[in-house]
Amino acid sequence: MKEEKSIHKGLAFVILVAVCILLPTVSGQGPPVDENSCIAYAYTNSENHLFLLGQNTSMFGSTLNIVHNCEELEIYVDGFFQASSSTDFSILIEEGIHNITIQSNEFNQTFGSVMFYPDRLNWEYEWQIIENSKPQFIDIELAALQTNYAVGIGIFIVWVLSTYVYWSLISSYVDRNFIEEVVQ
Repeated sequence: MKEEKSIHKGLAFVILVAVCILLPTVSGQGPPVDENSCIAYAYTNSENHLFLLGQNTSMFGSTLNIVHNCEELEIYVDGFFQASSSTDFSILIEEGIHNITIQSNEFNQTFGSVMFYPDRLNWEYEWQIIENSKPQFIDIELAALQTNYAVGIGIFIVWVLSTYVYWSLISSYVDRNFIEEVVQ
């Protein structure tokens, strides 16, 4: 009995040590964000979808929304000044690849090779594709004529094949049951 208690105590001690060793160590967090530090981000939106600005990203929509808590924030597109504001603001961006720089006294971030697409959730994008591809429409009378030819040729092919099959069956039946009379 005494031996069982000591085994249980030893087992409990080993499990406790194993649990303490296997527990992850506490990792400290970085310093708290200073209330006066400048934080800024930009995004585009297309209906209910939001696209965050980043390096080498694809963004849908032509309105770039900039949110920040800086005293004054400037934005440059391809090296050219676009806007400056002390509150959140939006700018219009043309479609294509652009380099965007967001800059203030305490903050400077450049995002290169950002591809802006038109708002794909609007009918205008599909219309531009149709206009640019110059589709060739087929005449309805020509389509009806081609359909009639296809049906006529199909009927002829089916008639030839079925006639050939019937002829083969009749011919084999006649050949098997053919009786010749020999007259002297």
